[in-house]
Amino acid sequence: MEDETLKPDNIYRTIQKLDVVDVNLDIKDDLESVQTVFEKINSTGKKLEPSDLIRNFLLLSNNIEEQQELYDNYWVKLEETLGSNNVTRFSRDYLITKIFDDVQSDKVYLVFKNHFINSGIKHIEILKDMQRYAEYYSWMLNATCSDNDNKDEINGYIKFFNLLKTDDLYPLYMILFERLYNNDRKELKKILNLLCDFMLRYRIVSPSGGGGALRTAIHTLLDKISNNNINITYDDILFELSNSSTPTNRFPNDEDFKQTLKNAVNITYARALLYKMEQVETKNIPVPIDKVTIEHLMPQTLSNWWKNYLVGKDENGKIDEEKVNQIYNKYINCIGNLAPISRPYNSKNSNNQWKSKLNLLKEIQFSITSEISNNINYQEWKQENIEIRNEDISERACKDITGPLPRTREYESRVATADFEPGLYDLGDLTTPMSGQTPTTIIYKDNNYEISGWYELVAKVCEILYSIDPDKLKEIVIQNKIHKSTSKHNIGIKDPILSYKKEFLISTLQIKDTGIYVETTLSSNRARYYTKQILDLFELTDEFQLYVC
Repeated sequence: MEDETLKPDNIYRTIQKLDVVDVNLDIKDDLESVQTVFEKINSTGKKLEPSDLIRNFLLLSNNIEEQQELYDNYWVKLEETLGSNNVTRFSRDYLITKIFDDVQSDKVYLVFKNHFINSGIKHIEILKDMQRYAEYYSWMLNATCSDNDNKDEINGYIKFFNLLKTDDLYPLYMILFERLYNNDRKELKKILNLLCDFMLRYRIVSPSGGGGALRTAIHTLLDKISNNNINITYDDILFELSNSSTPTNRFPNDEDFKQTLKNAVNITYARALLYKMEQVETKNIPVPIDKVTIEHLMPQTLSNWWKNYLVGKDENGKIDEEKVNQIYNKYINCIGNLAPISRPYNSKNSNNQWKSKLNLLKEIQFSITSEISNNINYQEWKQENIEIRNEDISERACKDITGPLPRTREYESRVATADFEPGLYDLGDLTTPMSGQTPTTIIYKDNNYEISGWYELVAKVCEILYSIDPDKLKEIVIQNKIHKSTSKHNIGIKDPILSYKKEFLISTLQIKDTGIYVETTLSSNRARYYTKQILDLFELTDEFQLYVC
């Protein structure tokens, strides 16, 4: 059947709608005008990649032979080194190594052009510099360092970085390779190992919900390197990472790290962690990390045997499914229930009964896994056994994975203003508008307490205050010192914010096991207002801060 769209009449009518524009540009007259016209044309149709605009900016020349030489000797080699699909990404990260600040994707070309026009550097020198950095960048993309003496170790770090999704650190990696690779490889490897450990802790604890806080930390570090405020040494970089400007880009300490590991761990990050622990403890990794998977010792899918094994049956011969679910949800992804294992063994283990699985674990190449079979504490695999290993592995992780130094600088605070900017605020500040923003961390005496939103603010602060002076908080609740202006319950008092009686509140959180309930149906302004009231009663208002993004 003939395609209607390919009929001669249709093709002819389509051709009639085409416009051909002939722009006569004499490049020897005005190169700036040539580039401007090119940029204007780009804005009218399908957008070119920033790398296309950067290429034309760098290759534009009065001499066609010179232009061809720049293209053949530099730009083509740049694309061959990186792969043409990665040139835009590289251009952005390369630019960051020069300006030490983040660049929006749609601003890369404009910032690139303005920076290098103002710098006065010849285009051939820029291309030479980019080509040198591109080699290091290709290592980062593909783990292809070819140094015979160091390639296995360096490529191992790179594979680790890529597993942890550390693209935000690429500008820093390029600077490190540029400055240290040919000058001090021993120090370079120490720093790479430090960054592996930093990213492991950061990814697992996840003090920030997104990548912005991490980028800020890295760009601040780059800026200090560029201004010679710090040296590119292990000690200086560890100090800076340990003293982040905000809690959301902090280097998680042992308390943060251990608690998260005991609760639940992303499986990809657990694989990286347990692999690194094996490396630290035995110095012998039998298989590459991409051939390793994670075994759930208590399986992800519980058979009837496992359900009965975990909780037994009641007097009616039935399994308490609710109790099974409680154990499953609490421990399934905790670090104590996870073990590195090679893929062939993983398929054998699956949902086996524990004794059968225990015998298979003896054969695993990883000591951190095979040791389970010989440990008297693990001859059974029930709640108490998982808790023992959970404590053991999380403790060992804190020793094996480098943590931060004690902080010697305070987090940077923002003063109350008429406008909101992400940052750290005093909890006594009721002036700065924060509606629509997200609180993430309460800071008290250098301790960080994570929250997920305004609904948790009052409850978390009360939890902290209860640990300081439980009698005082009980008195505040009993005397209903924190309340609304309404009286809807006909109980002779104003509607409470804190109460021992859940029915007097709309939606609640309980402060641990205190029996005290906290109202959570609160706007950001009301949550801040009641929090300040409570802190004022404890005379601790000036000692609490809140990070809001």
